Amino acid sequence: MSKQSRLRQKTDPNQNRRLQKKLLFIVGTLVLVALVSAIYTLGLARQQHLAQSASVELPTVHKATPEEQSLSWKTEFGQFPPYTDAERELEKMLRGKDTDIDLALANWLIVADIPEFHDLTRKAYFAQLDAMTEQVRQNMAKMRAKGYGGTDPNDPQTRCRRFCSAIIGLRFAYAEEFREENITRQQMFALYTNPNNVFLAGLMRTKRGSCVSMPMIYLVIGKPLGMPVNLVTLGKHFFIRWDEPRFRMNIETTSAEKIAWTPDESVYLDTEGITRDQLKGNELRNSFMREVPIGIPKWGNVKHKAVLILPVQII
Repeated sequence: MSKQSRLRQKTDPNQNRRLQKKLLFIVGTLVLVALVSAIYTLGLARQQHLAQSASVELPTVHKATPEEQSLSWKTEFGQFPPYTDAERELEKMLRGKDTDIDLALANWLIVADIPEFHDLTRKAYFAQLDAMTEQVRQNMAKMRAKGYGGTDPNDPQTRCRRFCSAIIGLRFAYAEEFREENITRQQMFALYTNPNNVFLAGLMRTKRGSCVSMPMIYLVIGKPLGMPVNLVTLGKHFFIRWDEPRFRMNIETTSAEKIAWTPDESVYLDTEGITRDQLKGNELRNSFMREVPIGIPKWGNVKHKAVLILPVQII
């Protein structure tokens, strides 16, 4: 055997291995391409089948209307965008003029998506609220006819007394659990995260409320009747202020049996343990309508002061 023949025999095994690897690579690539093509074809066929099937409806993607697109993703409603019809309606209201904000409607829109109020319809809510407003109006008219509170119908103190008396006549009550002095943080959290305790709708349903919900009844009834009532916040407490040129009076709404009022703001400062230098934001001034908290239960970790210790005038 020649020297060249012996060299070919030595190199042939290496060439065979290279050819085998190359062949395996080509076959593997073809198989992978075929597999990807099959998966794509199968997915496309399934999508077409679903689209053509009468019994299967593909989910539709909601396209925002121009009005919805104009709403920012971080809005007056909160840190999340409005998704439901009620949230979008509330958002549009909050974007309007402060004087055009309807607190009665806003209170409804806030609870519309809360599970605890799923059985309360919009129609029933406003029917009850309209009936209460009419009851207050009629009772004030009767007081005027009898001269209750004074003979001058234009006297602001007389009007305020009649209005407060008519509201008390609706027989709402302060939830007794809030009066407990030694209540724990967990118990307070449970009270303020109970929708019936913090929303106007809950007050209307149970006839019992807190300093968050009870001022609402003065506002949503008083405003339509032309009463100069305003919400005032101080610390974690809320009360009503009757404010007009010749008469300014702070009304403690959680006093549900007799009128409790005082022109002295210092009694609230002392009760909350706050000095005037420590006031923040809108504290102790008349709140704008968009500043009114509508029963949002975010005060659950704060101990509520018992209303009975407020040195206000009881009439």
